[in-house]
Amino acid sequence: MKSIAIIGARLNSSRLPKKHLLSLAGEPLIHRLISRLQRCQTLDGIVLATTADDFNLPLAESVASLVPVVRFNGDVNDLMGRIDRVIAEHNPDFITYICGDCPLVEPRFIDHALSLLAASPDSDSLIMKESVDTIHEGMGFYSRQGWQKLMAVSQCSMSREHVGYGDKINPVLQRLAIDDCDDFSSVKHRISVDTQADYEFMQQVYTAWYAENDQSSIVDLKWVQNQLLANPELSSINQHVVQKKPDITYKKVSIYTHLSAEIGIGHFKRCQSIAESLKENLGLGVELHIVGSPMPGFQINSNTSWYPDLNAMLKQMDCDDNPLWILDFHPGFININQLQLTLKARRQATDLRILAIDKLVDIIDDVDELFIPSFYCRSSHPKISFGWDHFLLSSPATVTPQNQLLVITGGSDALGYGEYLPALIESVVNTDTALHWVQGPLAPDPKIDRNSRWHIHKNPKNLPELIAQSKFIFSCYGLSLFESLCSGNSVLLLPVQHICSDEELAKLAEQHCCITTNFDNLEQQMAAVTQHPEQFDAMRKNAVQLLKPKVGLERLCQHVAHHLKLVNNSVSR
Repeated sequence: MKSIAIIGARLNSSRLPKKHLLSLAGEPLIHRLISRLQRCQTLDGIVLATTADDFNLPLAESVASLVPVVRFNGDVNDLMGRIDRVIAEHNPDFITYICGDCPLVEPRFIDHALSLLAASPDSDSLIMKESVDTIHEGMGFYSRQGWQKLMAVSQCSMSREHVGYGDKINPVLQRLAIDDCDDFSSVKHRISVDTQADYEFMQQVYTAWYAENDQSSIVDLKWVQNQLLANPELSSINQHVVQKKPDITYKKVSIYTHLSAEIGIGHFKRCQSIAESLKENLGLGVELHIVGSPMPGFQINSNTSWYPDLNAMLKQMDCDDNPLWILDFHPGFININQLQLTLKARRQATDLRILAIDKLVDIIDDVDELFIPSFYCRSSHPKISFGWDHFLLSSPATVTPQNQLLVITGGSDALGYGEYLPALIESVVNTDTALHWVQGPLAPDPKIDRNSRWHIHKNPKNLPELIAQSKFIFSCYGLSLFESLCSGNSVLLLPVQHICSDEELAKLAEQHCCITTNFDNLEQQMAAVTQHPEQFDAMRKNAVQLLKPKVGLERLCQHVAHHLKLVNNSVSR
């Protein structure tokens, strides 16, 4: 009696591309999964089933020394066909299908399930008893005759793409109801990796396990349950993620933006945040289109295309059939007239909805909504949406503040703070306060002597932690300012020059949530906030009450869902 496990995996995930090669405690996710399967006593073999296209070649090469690989030449979405090709080549009596994004499958449960299936010759497959609650996911068990029955009823595209769905729409399998191999019912939580939030959760699990256990071990699933029960912050990382359903066709959204040293990275980072939120909260596929060039140190978790200039991007727009576009451009760095012509043409040709972000009021007549992630807007146009609940902020890190000052000058330090601030701050701030400077990925080196008190962080990945642990924060105007205000620490806004209008700055000052400055009082204000922070307690409390993390992203998701619903209604008519 021959049993094999078949791992179904491709790098083309719409929500988290190349997820199988992401690192978990120093090893690719797919390697961690294979290590778990290798612990099974009932398996005679493990095979990776992927597709034959070049995009998935790195996946095949990554595991070639560990397990056999079958590269399927048929339809890339035909998962049933892929698995059936493996079965035809290896001729097993029993098949365990393993979803390739589930690096916490339990070897003991696989042995338990296969043993019961082998002992029940009249059964085609397995199902958990109705009374059993379990954390297991990402597995399916079939006898050979059961698999043949399933293939026979898997004829539509959905049933070919999702293993087992054919039996749901046309039940033919005799399923044996079984108990669990142990008590895995204490908590219900996602243990598959479909989105960036899932990956962050899994990273924390694996990092914590191997900090205390040998590298030759595998993460214990009972231990994971206990960690989830004991640590609500761990469970909150990905508990909001929507699980895609096989009977629903999820829409795709196109996000268009740009990136350069002159523009900065704010638009790009915001679009990344929007993309992750849409994938996690709505289950949408996201295609990110960027005018600019890929740069070292940028982590991109969406399907992304890069364009050398606006004309190249506009050609892409001419053939983009996705039902919703999100546009996030700085109007000072784009040809508005060219963009408007393309938008008019596409809206006449298709049932397209367009949601613009932030400063694109010049194209208000050619979009369906302008979503401004700010408390302030001069216009009262009915298409414009803004407010304190529109800031696109993630949750702040939970770190105890230390006696340190953090300076954030933006991705490119467009206002040149690095030329004069370091020396000025050193002359004002007490020597017992640690000084930290965040240098954006496109910013020049600040003028700091080698032997000075400064710690420089170049494009730090742990910026949320740096913000949370800094008792004092000096920030330029932009997203980093409002992220800093969420921390509840003392925040000073650096002179804004042309970045922010006088009216907007006055409206911000009215809210009494941060210390505002100009060149005339900069030194005085820096001294006040660092030497007498208790004077600003009310200001810090106001900031925390005004700015609620994740609320803006949730609001944006609601607006996107509304626009997609309008597209569906238009198509149905």
